[in-house]
Amino acid sequence: MNDPKQGKNFAVSNGPVNSRLVVPQVVPFDDTAPIVRARLEAARARLRLGASLAERLSQHQPYPDSAGTLGTREIVAVVGAAVSAVGLTLGLIQGAVVVIGTSAVFACGFGAAAYLAGRARHQASGEALADNGDLLDAKDIALLDAAMEKLAATAEQDTIDRLSDLKAQISRCVALIASAKGTQAYADEDQMFIRACVRRYLPDSISGFLRVPQKDRETLPIDDGKTALALLHDQIDMLKSQLQAKEERLTQMAGESLVQQQRFLAAKTGIRK
Repeated sequence: MNDPKQGKNFAVSNGPVNSRLVVPQVVPFDDTAPIVRARLEAARARLRLGASLAERLSQHQPYPDSAGTLGTREIVAVVGAAVSAVGLTLGLIQGAVVVIGTSAVFACGFGAAAYLAGRARHQASGEALADNGDLLDAKDIALLDAAMEKLAATAEQDTIDRLSDLKAQISRCVALIASAKGTQAYADEDQMFIRACVRRYLPDSISGFLRVPQKDRETLPIDDGKTALALLHDQIDMLKSQLQAKEERLTQMAGESLVQQQRFLAAKTGIRK
């Protein structure tokens, strides 16, 4: 034998290697595919932005689940219609004319009651949502959320914080307007500004910023020595300043009833503070 190490306890073979005893090579997972990267960036953007504007505003809707909640009368009508339908089926199987006639009458009655109750519930829910939804359109909110997520995918934390603060301000203003609905007619100007902020002002600022190539957004001067990022921050800050003024005004309006109560009690008790 041509064994260079005589006396060693090992075997030498010219045959193929047993594949079961060989550790397979680990192929590294390529996570840089465009689709995967886009999904990861979108997920990170949503996490960094926090709750979307749609989620924030839904917290202030007084009837969030009214369309899916059954009333007592509607439940009784549905159950009665179901029982009547079972009775009608059994009557047809047994050929009992009296049972068939009675069950048919009850089924029609309960079915009509369930239909009318459901229709009234949906109409009431639609009116409530329309009353709360005439300030901001759901499509405008969705488009703004999508624009902010697209911006957040490549933005720094400073920009993310500005967007989050702006969303919180819009949400608070909408809540104040909703609470004063029908009682504070002189808030129309504030309402128009908030609607325009969601529909045009902020989306236009974001879209204008995203048109600038990403490599030049923080370095290339565009206007008066300011970069695209500086201009975007200025515009967001201007909107925040106006919304802050609107929020303070709306808060004062919301407290007007409390001020009137103070004056009333002072007049009745003779105590002035």
